[in-house]
Amino acid sequence: SVVVIGHEKGNDTKSRIKRNFGMARPEGYRKAIRLMNLADKFKIPVIVEVRNEDEIEIVMRFPWVKRILLDNMTPSKLSEKLSCINNAFETEASGNINSDNLIQFAETGVNFISMGVLTHSAKNIDMSLKAL
Repeated sequence: SVVVIGHEKGNDTKSRIKRNFGMARPEGYRKAIRLMNLADKFKIPVIVEVRNEDEIEIVMRFPWVKRILLDNMTPSKLSEKLSCINNAFETEASGNINSDNLIQFAETGVNFISMGVLTHSAKNIDMSLKAL
């Protein structure tokens, strides 16, 4: 088990309410801190998604965070942010990563890479077990 803390803006209020997630209000941040404290208490690894240096600085205050997921950054911006983290946490890159730019992201030294293209753009296969 892990606790994943992220930010989902959604396109409108209705979609944000539906997700009950990522509302840019203080209670959203209090909820994230409460989840981190509970994860620490029960020794559950925490993965936190960040989008900028301010969020990285906040996350780095919590030593029990296992991994920082750096979202939607270019390889050069990712390299810059990795130097701020300085191997204090595991790191993961995600967002706009595909087979054309995968090596550029890997060369930054990030520990893990997530490619949404593997799921949201995968070709489907219509299979049947009728032949068995």
